[in-house]
Amino acid sequence: MTLICWLKMKMRSFRGEGLFANLLRASIASIALKLFYTIATLAINIILARIMGAEGYGIYSYALALTTIIAIPAQIGLPTLLTRNIAAYQIKEQWGLMRGILRFSNEVVILISLVFVFIAGVWAYMGHYDVVRTTTFAWALLLVPLIALGSLRGATLCGLRRVFWGQLPDQLILPGVFLVFILIGLFKKINISPSMAITMQVIAAFLAFIIGSWFLLRFLPVKAKEILPEYDKRTWIRSILPLSFLAGMQIINNQTGIVMLGIFAPAADVGVFRVVVQGSSLVAFTLSAMNMALAPNFSRLYTVGDHERLQRAVTGSSRAILLTGVFVASIFIPFGHYILGYVFGEEYIRGYVAFSILCLGQLVNAGSGSVGYLLNMTGHERDTAIGVTVAAIVNIAFCFAFIPILGINGAALANTTTFFVWNVILVQQVYRRIGIISTAIVPKCLKNKLVERTK
Repeated sequence: MTLICWLKMKMRSFRGEGLFANLLRASIASIALKLFYTIATLAINIILARIMGAEGYGIYSYALALTTIIAIPAQIGLPTLLTRNIAAYQIKEQWGLMRGILRFSNEVVILISLVFVFIAGVWAYMGHYDVVRTTTFAWALLLVPLIALGSLRGATLCGLRRVFWGQLPDQLILPGVFLVFILIGLFKKINISPSMAITMQVIAAFLAFIIGSWFLLRFLPVKAKEILPEYDKRTWIRSILPLSFLAGMQIINNQTGIVMLGIFAPAADVGVFRVVVQGSSLVAFTLSAMNMALAPNFSRLYTVGDHERLQRAVTGSSRAILLTGVFVASIFIPFGHYILGYVFGEEYIRGYVAFSILCLGQLVNAGSGSVGYLLNMTGHERDTAIGVTVAAIVNIAFCFAFIPILGINGAALANTTTFFVWNVILVQQVYRRIGIISTAIVPKCLKNKLVERTK
């Protein structure tokens, strides 16, 4: 009887409008979308890796990595700024500033994206690469403005607490349409080349962008549509500088291994490493899924000064993230050899050691909690930038030192070290700046302080 009453109470909370209900609904929706995205992306990678082989898949992966490197700095940290400020403007009913920051961010991103695409196009043309590599990269460049503007749209909807609708285009529509295109190609026995795969992805991204733009028009508050825009450019630019620098450092951390392998190793190694990176990311997939739901709530709770509920949200989410991470890693590490061989093919089995190393790094990532989002959503993005920069320097140094000797295992070792360095630094900064313990496992020396503060 007690269990039934408890379940009824939780169901009422789930249907309510409080913090727990909104966070729970958003988290479940985010995890569901992330799960679909992960499965669809895994299916896409499996099919492409098999039909193109390690070399062709490596060319595709290298072009996609370079495009991602270009697309993220083109956003200059504006998605994070939008999520934080849109949430705050909605609470304070500052509709003019909401419309102003939307117009400002879109104009800036469009301009920078076009400049970056032009520069990258000239660089590719002057590089005198073979036709396959050049064509693949040329098509991939079309993804830059689509990725950048899509991120702005998703961040805005996230700030409005429309987390599901903000993620739906990129997490469901884009990979779903891309997968359908690939399956149609297989059914019609079309030889899918790296350039054709990128072309399919561009078309899918364009459809996702159109649908996502419609979502934004639908959910943007009426008052923000009707009022004249107001601008606080000085404040925005002060935040953009560290956020844009942070975005660049994050890309270096995420893509350095692939790019360095593209320089020092054969294309086949790049393909194998991309497979193990994608696979190991499943260990911390709950972290990236819940971050989208947590980010606007971090901003709102910090804005109103509700420290107690902020700590509860952080601790609960961190433990859920670590629990799922341990479960996935306990399967991947002992059975990774068989998973890689059976799912991707025998030529990918040699990535098992790198796969295991990366899984351990993702466990560190999962156990540390949403440290970067906590700092960014509370106005301490400079601390995040410093931590990620230190990690990027370590990553580059380790890649130069170990990739020529250890190949993909050296890239995995550099990547995992990066996870450890930036999480140690950011966990300390979260406690120092906002007094929040972000880790799933609370150290004994801090447990008493946490209990005293929440009384």
